[in-house]
Amino acid sequence: MVALLPRKYNLLLLLVTSLLYPIAGLLLGEPFTNPTIADLVVTPAVILLFANLGYIVQSQHGESGVVDERDVQNIDLALSVTGVVLLISILVIYIGHAVINEVTPAEVDYLALAAVGTIFVVLGGTEIYHRL
Repeated sequence: MVALLPRKYNLLLLLVTSLLYPIAGLLLGEPFTNPTIADLVVTPAVILLFANLGYIVQSQHGESGVVDERDVQNIDLALSVTGVVLLISILVIYIGHAVINEVTPAEVDYLALAAVGTIFVVLGGTEIYHRL
């Protein structure tokens, strides 16, 4: 059986590499200000593919995996902290618009809905899973 990187590691690697181009646009400006689908999806998917191929090759040479339990715990912590930071950021956006008495963009409402909805789905799903 082929040993791939753990799912959480793959997810985090894909998401972080997908967001590097827009972050570069924020920090550096042109030519990164208008990312394409290839910049946001294809390039990160290729990076993920090569990361998994490297992991497979390393695993076949009998070396221990590059991801151990401590790494998985660190990934869990990173995802949790990222979620909290994003929730606080959404709240700060709402507060900023309330202070200047301006309507918050609908996109922020959808982000808030997705964030809070995800929390309830995950909490509810884990509760159901543990009760079964």
